[in-house]
Amino acid sequence: MIRVKCPNPKCRKDLGIDESKAGSLVSCPNCGQKFRLPAPEKVAAKANKQAAKPGTASKSPSDTGKKPWQAEDDFNPYQVKIEEDKPPPEDDRVDQMVRDDFRQRKREKAWKEVGFPAKLMKIMGLIALVVEILIFLLISLDVVLYNFKLEQISSNTPSGEKPDLPDLFVAEVFVPFFRPSAPGDAPTGLIWATAFGLFVVRLIYVVVVLAGAESMKKLENYYLSMTACIMAIPWFFIGLIGLLSLLKEDVKLEFPQFRKQREEKEEKEWAEIERRKRRQREGLPPDEDDEEDEDDEEE
Repeated sequence: MIRVKCPNPKCRKDLGIDESKAGSLVSCPNCGQKFRLPAPEKVAAKANKQAAKPGTASKSPSDTGKKPWQAEDDFNPYQVKIEEDKPPPEDDRVDQMVRDDFRQRKREKAWKEVGFPAKLMKIMGLIALVVEILIFLLISLDVVLYNFKLEQISSNTPSGEKPDLPDLFVAEVFVPFFRPSAPGDAPTGLIWATAFGLFVVRLIYVVVVLAGAESMKKLENYYLSMTACIMAIPWFFIGLIGLLSLLKEDVKLEFPQFRKQREEKEEKEWAEIERRKRRQREGLPPDEDDEEDEDDEEE
């Protein structure tokens, strides 16, 4: 067994390599550094020199307290021994920083994509909320005034004559399902109940759009955001703009519902980057795919 240290100053890991590889070119399994092992003659001379020193006689597994199958001859030549208390290598820390920065830039790009339509949807939703409340209040006031005028007309009309009914100004426009025909037939209560039901339905509609716009802005719930965009399409096609933004893959993968797919895609991207770096470090020419990617980036 050949015991060597990786010549890379940033690595310096203890390696155990089979003697059959003496004199050949090997790579460090930790950092990828290529180096040549000593010639077999030098390895044998060094082993004889160490054996000749007093107190360096080889000990049996029983003397060292190891089991027979734990002898050093069974050392895996491709396993790297890493000390537990040491911090990770500087290269690894830099890679993690690069990954975090790359991840943050992707998320910021997604925020920019959905920020504008989400803002427009929130503005239109707040305007719609205020309008719905005003319409309901006006309908309620219209019904109250109608009943008041109807009582006055009924009290001043001689018996046997049909009084002229007052007009419903707001309620007749927004609740055209019922039209009073006589003082006793005036369904003002039903008109108000219908107006209240429509108000509740439209209120839920607006609240869902506002909640979806906020979720889209924060990249929280993809399906709620999609629902809000579809519901907001009648608002001057603002929802259609948000829908097109959400359908982009880079934006879609930023939502928690697609975290697994995002991680798998990022792992493939980083593996490809590491492969290119390794080929560049080994002095190998780039693949055809690498050249095409570089041309695309330049364009």
